[in-house]
Order: sequence, then structure tokens, then C-alpha cells
Amino acid sequence: MIPPRPIRLSSARAPKYEVLDLHFANRHGLVAGATGTGKTVTLQVLAEGLSEAGVSVLPPTSKGDLSGIAATGEMKDALVARAKGMDWSISRTNIR
Repeated sequence: MIPPRPIRLSSARAPKYEVLDLHFANRHGLVAGATGTGKTVTLQVLAEGLSEAGVSVLPPTSKGDLSGIAATGEMKDALVARAKGMDWSISRTNIR
């Protein structure tokens, strides 16, 4: 079995980044911070990475910010054009 890769916790363009090795993600987590600091995006990245590794995820939010995370996205021309210059590929996650 191939071990799951760590989850990268940063912007795709950030020169410095942090990673979360999955053996450290074995219990509960708390993402806290001021308005506009990236809490929702961090939760989305964590949920996607853990789901990709086969881990069940229940990310509760008080405002429902993550309610659409399981919905299938649609290809938008502007986003496809922007992604052409990046090291990026489409992948589906097993979020239910």
C-alpha cells in the first residue's frame, strides 16, 4: 500500500508552506483565527486531503460555510484559463 501524501496547508503559489502528516491528524482539530485569515479555506483543504486519504471527515461550522463542499463543481472558462499556467489537475474527492 502506498502511504498517503501529507496535506499541504498553504496557497498553491506560496513560497513557504506547512504540511500535515496524516499520522498527526489522528483525533480532533481546531482551526481558529480572526476574520479573513483563511479558516474556511483551511477546513476545505483539510477535508479534501483527509477524504482523499480515506478518512471520514465531519467539519461542523456555525454559519454553514462548508455546506457546498460535497457539490460537484463546474468548469468555468476564466478558471480553466487561469489554471493552464499552473501545475494543476482535476481530481474528485470522496466527500459525501
